[in-house]
Amino acid sequence: MSNPLIADRITVDNLDAAMELYFERGWTDGLPVVPPTEMKVMEFLDYAGLQPEQPIGDVPERDRVITAEHLAVNSVMAGCKKEYMPVLVAAVEAICHPDFKFNHMATLGSAWPMLIVNGPLGRELGFNSGMYLLSAAGNRPSSTVARAISLLFWNCTESRPNGIQRGQFGNPGRGHYCIAENEDTSWDPLHVMLGFDRE
Repeated sequence: MSNPLIADRITVDNLDAAMELYFERGWTDGLPVVPPTEMKVMEFLDYAGLQPEQPIGDVPERDRVITAEHLAVNSVMAGCKKEYMPVLVAAVEAICHPDFKFNHMATLGSAWPMLIVNGPLGRELGFNSGMYLLSAAGNRPSSTVARAISLLFWNCTESRPNGIQRGQFGNPGRGHYCIAENEDTSWDPLHVMLGFDRE
């Protein structure tokens, strides 16, 4: 079981009040969010075997550390299922890796990463790998994981309008760029192309 959560607790009267609070405080991307109750956040952490204070990624350009609690809170807000946590952790680790160069997202063109889920987990969890691949429309895993990563960096690194990220135009892929690789093709899968063993 996880340690107690670290974040402040906020009490509201009802769901409508919670939604309005998120909008007022700038904690959402303009869409409604699922309130991250303590029970729900703990459920996500316990599923992943993570402690709230456990670092997942370091963003030295912003002098921020992304913790498991940060990730779980924003994943709940985005509408994720707890089963998506392994994909979410891997995404944060990749984006926070020094080779990624996090600050390159703060460009005039508002670059944003595309997440590609490779291997059996993409299929097991139902990530989109077929038609309407880049829209994520109607696909919960692709839509909510992409949104969770967007909300995480929105709330924890100020990667948002009027925050540190000063991209001029925005990026329509933000909150949508998460797909699974269709491994039922004659091409080598992505992990093999990147030099990893086939199995």
